[in-house]
Amino acid sequence: MTVEREYPVDNKRIDIAVLVKDKQIPILIIETKRKYIERDTYRTSPKITPLSRSVIGQALCYAKFVKDSLGLYKTPFFATANIDGIFVFSPIEDPGAFVDVNACRDGRYEDAIKPGKYNELQKYRFRYYRPTESEVQTMIDNVASSWLNTEAIGQLRVNLGNWFIEQLRLGFIEALLNIYGVGDYLKSELSRDSSYWSRLDELARSHGYKNGLADIVGKNLETVDNLARMMLYVLMNKIIFYKVLETHYKLPQLKPFCASVNYSTNKYLQTLRNYFNNVLIVTQDFEPIFTTGLFDELRLPDDPEVCRVIDDLIHLVDEVGAINIGDIIGYIYEQLIPAEERHRLGQFYTPPAIARLIVKWSARKPTDVILDPGCGSGTFLIEAYPRLYELKTGKTLREGRPSREIHEAILSQLYGVDINPFPLHLTAVNLAMRNARNPSSNMNVIHQDFFTILPEQQVLAGYTTVTINGVRPRCIPLPKTFDAVIGNPPYTRWVEIPDKTQRMILQNLLPQFPTYDLRPDPNRGREPGIYVYWVMHATRFLKEGGRLGMIISNMWMQTDYGIEFGKFLLDNYKIKALVDVSYRLFTALISTVIILAERAGDEKERAQNKVLLVRVPPIDSKLSNADVEKRLEQVFDCLAKTIDEGTYEFSETKLKECSKLGVWYRFIEQGQMPKDRKWIGLFFGGVDVVNSLEELANEGKLMIRASEWFKPSRGNSVWSIWALDHGRRPDIGAKEFFYFGEGKIDKWQEVHGQFGSKIIDCLAPAITRSQWIKTFTFTRDDWEELRRGGKDVYLFICHKPRGELPSEVAEYVRWGESGECRTKIRGTRGGGRKCSEAVACKAREGARRWFYGWYDLGGYVPTPIMAVRQARYRPQFFLVKMPLVTYDAIVTFIPRVRVRVGGWVFDPGEYKGVIGEVNSNVELDEVEVKALLAYLNSTFNWLWLEQNARYVAKGPLGLEVNIAERMPILNVKAIDRGRVEELAKLFDELEAEARRLMGLKPVTNDPPGDEEGEEEEGVGGPKLEMFRQLRPIFGKIDAKIAEVLGIDIDVDALWGQAWEMMERRVKGAERVARPGAPPMAEEKSGEGRRKRKKGGGSAPLTSFF
Repeated sequence: MTVEREYPVDNKRIDIAVLVKDKQIPILIIETKRKYIERDTYRTSPKITPLSRSVIGQALCYAKFVKDSLGLYKTPFFATANIDGIFVFSPIEDPGAFVDVNACRDGRYEDAIKPGKYNELQKYRFRYYRPTESEVQTMIDNVASSWLNTEAIGQLRVNLGNWFIEQLRLGFIEALLNIYGVGDYLKSELSRDSSYWSRLDELARSHGYKNGLADIVGKNLETVDNLARMMLYVLMNKIIFYKVLETHYKLPQLKPFCASVNYSTNKYLQTLRNYFNNVLIVTQDFEPIFTTGLFDELRLPDDPEVCRVIDDLIHLVDEVGAINIGDIIGYIYEQLIPAEERHRLGQFYTPPAIARLIVKWSARKPTDVILDPGCGSGTFLIEAYPRLYELKTGKTLREGRPSREIHEAILSQLYGVDINPFPLHLTAVNLAMRNARNPSSNMNVIHQDFFTILPEQQVLAGYTTVTINGVRPRCIPLPKTFDAVIGNPPYTRWVEIPDKTQRMILQNLLPQFPTYDLRPDPNRGREPGIYVYWVMHATRFLKEGGRLGMIISNMWMQTDYGIEFGKFLLDNYKIKALVDVSYRLFTALISTVIILAERAGDEKERAQNKVLLVRVPPIDSKLSNADVEKRLEQVFDCLAKTIDEGTYEFSETKLKECSKLGVWYRFIEQGQMPKDRKWIGLFFGGVDVVNSLEELANEGKLMIRASEWFKPSRGNSVWSIWALDHGRRPDIGAKEFFYFGEGKIDKWQEVHGQFGSKIIDCLAPAITRSQWIKTFTFTRDDWEELRRGGKDVYLFICHKPRGELPSEVAEYVRWGESGECRTKIRGTRGGGRKCSEAVACKAREGARRWFYGWYDLGGYVPTPIMAVRQARYRPQFFLVKMPLVTYDAIVTFIPRVRVRVGGWVFDPGEYKGVIGEVNSNVELDEVEVKALLAYLNSTFNWLWLEQNARYVAKGPLGLEVNIAERMPILNVKAIDRGRVEELAKLFDELEAEARRLMGLKPVTNDPPGDEEGEEEEGVGGPKLEMFRQLRPIFGKIDAKIAEVLGIDIDVDALWGQAWEMMERRVKGAERVARPGAPPMAEEKSGEGRRKRKKGGGSAPLTSFF
């Protein structure tokens, strides 16, 4: 095989030809197109879409010329392509029946395909490929094998449904957005017409968008394409469904009508609205499909070509046929909006394999009534439909088609709620398309906030029914109880929840808060995810024995509020299974756990219930995303097969088969599940070690709690310590003001001649980035190296009244109050304010008993032991060998006892008014401090933290102050001095090797020299590799600690447990997997789905060949 560009034939040039090398016969020709903007319009050229008549006509003309010039009995495969994809057609024996040869020779490709022949080409469709290297390779393999074996064409040909879906997406959605600039036009209209913006903003707020329209289109309209996409999807769905209804109701036929409105898109849209309103009057039904609020407010450029694109859609649906559309689309409609597209539009797409598992366990009887209270685009209800059909008939949907009676019965048993009408519209279309031959929208889809509804309530559907007698509200009565509540709740943080919803949550759950301490408190960083309250509210809708089947974030299992949530589950349910998944199953930055539980009021039954715990560990990272997704689909399908459909218990015999796929599982009696500890430890084998550490700390001899000798804080400025003690966030606020480097000093010195000498008394050496911590010790050499490198190594610490400040410093403070000094954190967290008006600064202004003003951090408390607050891989505690101040991303262990390190003595007696509970009778020397650090960096402490620290959404391990306070530490005063010295030496060995691995200078106590240091290295791979290579030294530390504490443990097994827990966090945040997702959505083009700029910029296909 060989490839030739600009292949000559009949005085024409084919863009790309794939030839049989020896015979020089083309077996595939490709006509490629790039996008370019037409001057003074919102659109690119209409001749570049790969499915347009002109482009297909051009490719077929070339294919005919090749056939004729080489005397072949058939054309080669021919394809059209742009950056969206490659559409391949199979060979045609008589191309002259399709094309006008004269038009081909004249280059009039828009006239090349003969009248009435364009749609006949459908039967020659072959496959669609994305322009990625792997798919191009597959395309060549498919074409080559099919050229030699014509029978393979039928086997490889894509089904009409997938082809039709791609035509809808590329020929309608992408064409209107990327070719005709609908997003740009919508942006122009929203900027021009304030009343249009106001109307859409009001609708957006009513749909649950906390900040109104800006949540969709962005404050500066930078994401307006998202709104345009949703509006276009809704319009397309309405047209398709109208065409389906035409065959069942006395409705006017919808035919292409551009010419009749003189190609005016405004008149065209109004005419379409008249058609759609008529549907509601004639059928008195289908409101969820044809009434979508905000998404009905589409405006289009007044361009004849835009009008023709909509006409083409109507024509396409006519050609395929309404009945065929039902057969084609009914079971693949969810593919129309790929997973990554759903996320971009704010919808999380639950992988089908997950939904199937949950639905199979939850839906048990043919009469089960099922609620999905956050149905999104309907994945769970779509899976519930075939499940109920099978329970009613004993057949699968592949074996039979539901009658109208069964179709309507199933729809009447399914209830979906969503606050957003766009996904609700998708749910309605999806469910209605389950049986397009018998359309019915006897659907209980409710446009409302789940927290505003209660069982037995008459719920307004959120839309009205249009009748010949006028408009009337549509009510849906909710049952008293449901047999199952299923779904994928939102993953919204508390501060992102609309105020109205927050009030409803607090109002509905207020009676439960005395029993379960789950009241949110963002000021202290306590923000249970909305899914916690979702499950609690959903419990009210379940009958005794009713099933809860949900997939939620697994973060709660490593949080303090998760202990309370676990108590709630234990008190209300027989928990049948918890399936922990170490992968992101959505594009959100979370990994997940599946909860399967039965509502149960009998305490004894709950206690005796057997709980299945399943862990799906990370799969070989060398596998491709597609291979990982296939493996995970096998895992979830295997778990579904373990469900005994008589008892709905999980078969241990069948679970053993799943273990062959890498699944870990165990059963535990519910009565043994803790109500006072985090549940993460239940999924790993390190529970006994952690329990041993807890028992030793409670005993208070060989181990004590960290709070006995230290006051953990986030940062060590007086402000940070005071803020935590008074329920405030400890960040200093306005780093633009407080951070200093040598460059900033020099810049101010140029304007204020004495600035450098005056400001230096107000600057304290500082660590202002956790990334600077490479190893386990931070020295003056390290700090000097950063200073010489121009880093921000000072904090402004000026504990003086404003009147006592030197004039140059006072001028700097005034600058902090001016508009020139502004914070740069994102707006949702208060960014963009004057520095003096940052939240923390204003709080200090109001606490004059402690601080002289907003600029005053109150001084700092020197601290020898610190730790990275959010370590990505494993905890990292380090020794600080100089007095310095740091910020809230570093956890500081402020001594309550005297500590002597090198030439510095840290005496807590000097800070009694700040830290309290000081014990100056105890003094730790440097050897003892290093022994403590050896333990803090040991695998024992790592494992304890994996089971107790807070799990952070992006993967790091969150060491919070309350966790650090109760962390067990070695009581070095009660341990033999010889063993303490051995641990200190091992810490020195660990540090020396870590510095060698990270390329840093050795630790010395000598004054810093003048030599230049290396630039700081980033964290990530190098840091993880360092930890991996340090394993032998960690092993020696672990063995010595086991000996000191009298714990009999295999240190290699200990490391393995901690490492696997780390991988669960990190890989769960790194990799997105969608088991069971349609193959068409598997591979992304290029390195990421970045938004394309009009004009292309794609890699040439020849680079792949």
